[in-house]
Amino acid sequence: MFEIDPVNQREVDGKTYTDMYTFGSVDLDCAMEKTYPDSCNLKRTIKEGFDGIEYQYGDRPPVFITESDVYAVTDHSIRTIRNQAYFALSLMDERGCVSRWRKL
Repeated sequence: MFEIDPVNQREVDGKTYTDMYTFGSVDLDCAMEKTYPDSCNLKRTIKEGFDGIEYQYGDRPPVFITESDVYAVTDHSIRTIRNQAYFALSLMDERGCVSRWRKL
């Protein structure tokens, strides 16, 4: 498990755009109480001594979110994992569970 940053990387008309994001904290209890799209799987768990949420969308690689950090759980493409961190935190932010979520 290693720490990652949330990044939204996408391609439009053959050009790659990269937006880095940051956040202050995640209210884990709040995030677990909310409703998410059907393909999103959230599980409250403890990994390597950290309390957090394992988030996985469909067959994409999971990420582990604590109150203050995001971690890669598996060894996949860093681009894919960072995108998953971005999508997970975006969904939680839309539901009011992330403080100071912003693009750098």
